[in-house]
Amino acid sequence: MITLAEAREIATGWAHRQTVRRGYPCTPQVDELALGYAVWMRLPPEARTGPGEDVITVIDRETGRLSHWPPAPSEELDQRYTARRDVAVGSHQTADPVAELRREAYRRVSPSVAAHLTTADGRLFRARGAKGDQELRHHPLVAERLAAIAPGELVRGAERHAELLVVSDVLYETGGLSGGQFETFHIRESGDPRGGEPATPCFTCCDVLVGLGVLGEDDRTYRKIRRRTEGTDPQPGRFPPDVAWELAAEGWEPSPVRERRASAVLRAIEENKGAEYGLSRFPAAEAAFLEFYDVAPNRNCPGAAQRVRWFQLGTGSPRHLADPLGEFGRAVGARMFPLGTEGYEEAVLAIDERGRVFSLDQGGEWFIGETLDEAIVALLTGLPAARIRDDGTWSQR
Repeated sequence: MITLAEAREIATGWAHRQTVRRGYPCTPQVDELALGYAVWMRLPPEARTGPGEDVITVIDRETGRLSHWPPAPSEELDQRYTARRDVAVGSHQTADPVAELRREAYRRVSPSVAAHLTTADGRLFRARGAKGDQELRHHPLVAERLAAIAPGELVRGAERHAELLVVSDVLYETGGLSGGQFETFHIRESGDPRGGEPATPCFTCCDVLVGLGVLGEDDRTYRKIRRRTEGTDPQPGRFPPDVAWELAAEGWEPSPVRERRASAVLRAIEENKGAEYGLSRFPAAEAAFLEFYDVAPNRNCPGAAQRVRWFQLGTGSPRHLADPLGEFGRAVGARMFPLGTEGYEEAVLAIDERGRVFSLDQGGEWFIGETLDEAIVALLTGLPAARIRDDGTWSQR
């Protein structure tokens, strides 16, 4: 249930982002309807809008679901919405739209993933990763397959991934999945070349999707188990031997060339400003880049509490993250800096000014380790990660 006060708070957040994007003030207006709230923006007289920018968004009071309507007087819109609410609201949604609305009043969606599934009769279902404090309502077929996977084989937060959410939505609505067309896309900030590109499903999503017939065996990712059983340890005692072997095999050693390249990337990240935030290096971030830039352990195997997948430090897509990291830093009370990526660009690693390491993905934000060394061990052994709550807190492991 969405209250009028919450609708006004949500509208204020939307208006702020529109003001930043358009470059002129957008003043939020909320009209209470019989079954929801109509949100629109009052613009300066000189403002000129493009096609589709003047729509009114209606927030359904009961479900929090959104629908978009052409401009109309409040009384007329109220009648239209009352008459067509069932169509506008739609059917079951696995993720909680109310929780998403409350979070997105002050947080961006990116980085995330969108999943589209077009059924054999041409109906299009959409979902995106479920972030924030919410309970999911997966279809029993999806829930059963997730429950059957051993904890050490589960990718962190996979139950929140768009790929599984859209499949649950379709199963609830149609009861079957045969003949559908399945697509996934990265959601990133404006200017990020990764935005809109196809997203690769994680190991767990592939396992479930193949089992349900949405994907074929040839579509699986992470097919080969990779785990080194021997190697060199450049700094005995710093890391567990098997962790050191993985790092050393992928270039962990002092290198003037690495330091020069790392310094160049640090400057490039700082120069790439967001719409609202900028990123500035601090000692913990600089030290991490200078020592581990371009180190990319490729371990891929079951872990202690979750699936281990490869990650890259310093490389990947560290640019275009100023705004998401700025908002996340505000939530946890510390400045952030991008550190690397996990898997097939499935998650963004970040380090804060205290040296703590976090991961941001389509399922939310996660605390990985109190220090960089702890985080590297956690990532390479599959230690559990704590989800960051919407208020910026988390439970220690």
